[in-house]
Amino acid sequence: MPAQLGLIGDDGVTDSTEVRARDPDFAGHIAAGEDEALSAALPRAEPVGQPLGEAAFLQRLEGITGRSLMPGKRGPKPKSE
Repeated sequence: MPAQLGLIGDDGVTDSTEVRARDPDFAGHIAAGEDEALSAALPRAEPVGQPLGEAAFLQRLEGITGRSLMPGKRGPKPKSE
């Protein structure tokens, strides 16, 4: 973890290139602390495989996967006639 946080230089073992390419401010996100709302939502989403994130993120995932990932209306599905 120290390499990904930029606390040490290249140690020859840990390659932090991919982490820093995806999130250049990885250390800042760790320092900001826990997102309590997201952490509270995780136990409800995890058992049913519901991804969590902002609408733009979920829409991007829908485009990549070709699946509907936005939360749907709760309750039984209407019967088709």
